[in-house]
Amino acid sequence: MAFATIHRIADKTLNIFFAIAFEVVTVMGINYFAAKHPAMHTPAGSLYVPDFSLGLTAKELHTMFETYGESGRSAYYDVALFDLFPYMFGYSILLTLLLSRALRFANLRNTLFDYVCLLPSISHISDIVENVSVISLLKSHPHVDPLSLAAFTAGVRTKWCVFAITLVLLVCLFIRGLMRTATVPEKKKK
Repeated sequence: MAFATIHRIADKTLNIFFAIAFEVVTVMGINYFAAKHPAMHTPAGSLYVPDFSLGLTAKELHTMFETYGESGRSAYYDVALFDLFPYMFGYSILLTLLLSRALRFANLRNTLFDYVCLLPSISHISDIVENVSVISLLKSHPHVDPLSLAAFTAGVRTKWCVFAITLVLLVCLFIRGLMRTATVPEKKKK
């Protein structure tokens, strides 16, 4: 039943468009908060935040937060809060809808493959663990709580692994769909 609802929503192109638009707006919001402080950027201009790592040691995290300074930590706190609500929901919904569409294209809907639509939710839950841990670490700075650091590391690694698996599955489903459409014989006219 839940998969049927996901598939019904994903079948409408306008819903995919809205999910993409929502995600673009949330990324702009994160960039707005991140732009508040230059210490959150590398010299090349890209964001320098724990979210993009595969885990940090206590010393690396402490150094990063010290580099941010008080205003940078405050800006990163805003990013983490904004990440918790609109951004995570946006990418989770978008990836779920894209997986559903890819399943339809590959002719694998209403099979056990429907369960791949749950992967973005796993990534979302891992991201929540990561962000709650980061908020806790920000609040306890300069002390680094080992439990929060371990939860952060587990969350960030799980998030990126599941995200990568989701992207690989999207590509594989797209390729299968292309192969299927290329090999389907045309119906003979009578």
